[in-house]
Amino acid sequence: MHKARSVPAETSTSSFTSNEVSPSDIRGIVCLRFDPGASSTQIMAFRESLIANPHVLHLVESSGAYDIMLEASAPDMPTFDSVIRPMLHAHAKLLVECK
Repeated sequence: MHKARSVPAETSTSSFTSNEVSPSDIRGIVCLRFDPGASSTQIMAFRESLIANPHVLHLVESSGAYDIMLEASAPDMPTFDSVIRPMLHAHAKLLVECK
């Protein structure tokens, strides 16, 4: 059984959702834009690693200003930073923008 599930898209957007969150957790939105020259294989592997991450609650792929928007949660900001930042830094060569 997968932690995340795919929701069929009506446009060029797809979504993945997880319900693993505590009411006391902090949540943050991360917006990512890929380098147009990035390998589609590497982008797919990065996307799958985001979906598999237990701190990622929602992930939406879009064709707008950002390629991926995700919501992540953690019990506190140091944990959030220690989980999310290394994951993004590890794939920084694929990204032109991360907010």
